[in-house]
Amino acid sequence: MKADINLLKKFNYDFIVFDEMQNCFFYEKFYDFIELILKGGLSDGKYCFLGDFKYQNLVSDQSMIDQNKHPKNYLIDYEQVPLTRNVRNSKSISRNAPILSGLFKNLPYQISKSEHGEVINSFCKDRSEKIERLGFIIKKLKKEGVKGHDIVILSNFRLDNKNNFISELNLSGIYDHVVDLTDNNIRNLSSNIDEIKKNECIYFSTAAAFQGLESKIVIYVDPLEIPPKSYSSLNSLKPELIAFNAMGRATTILYLIWDIRLKEYYDRQLKVIGGLRV
Repeated sequence: MKADINLLKKFNYDFIVFDEMQNCFFYEKFYDFIELILKGGLSDGKYCFLGDFKYQNLVSDQSMIDQNKHPKNYLIDYEQVPLTRNVRNSKSISRNAPILSGLFKNLPYQISKSEHGEVINSFCKDRSEKIERLGFIIKKLKKEGVKGHDIVILSNFRLDNKNNFISELNLSGIYDHVVDLTDNNIRNLSSNIDEIKKNECIYFSTAAAFQGLESKIVIYVDPLEIPPKSYSSLNSLKPELIAFNAMGRATTILYLIWDIRLKEYYDRQLKVIGGLRV
């Protein structure tokens, strides 16, 4: 009993900020846990819950989500505060990403004011041309002195999936190798981060696994190639993840390597972008 009291005192907080709440509010004991560790509990304590419940819910099995526990149904004085400004990306990325993803026809926020950045599109006719283009981009970045840890290659497919050709890329003499973040979030690599930086490695992740992360440079391969749900729940990509988890995770430069079949789609979206008042 004494040990329990000591733990309660140690993990009892004056103020709690909980981010990405959309991925956990529905767990059976979620609110009970917050009640336990927050001074004053949910009725008298101070707390801030942050989450995008509309566009960034990564839980693929929607049947497990109890909407009765949504904060708007569960908490007193719930207030929804929409984000109105993009402060992560450069101006060009914040303008292009939501429209090129196909999720929006209008900008969902006020775009960034930063002119330091760009979106660079390439269209390739087949797998070999995509590999060649990806290799050209990486060589160019290396020549320009870009550090490997500032580059992330994103795909909708895992590295071991037959639709992913990144493992066929020859990095010899450019960067050391590719570090896969898909099942090993960069935060879990903290003990090896200095070694990774010293060896000039670059990162890879599936788009679905890149939530909560960002990179100065993102190279997104086959952005609208959606894996069948049968591959795995992690690879069951939603359009909103293409906009926010993938394209929107580049802070400075976003490279998009498209299949030539999507050139007509791209041209249509470009007209939408051109008609926006920004």
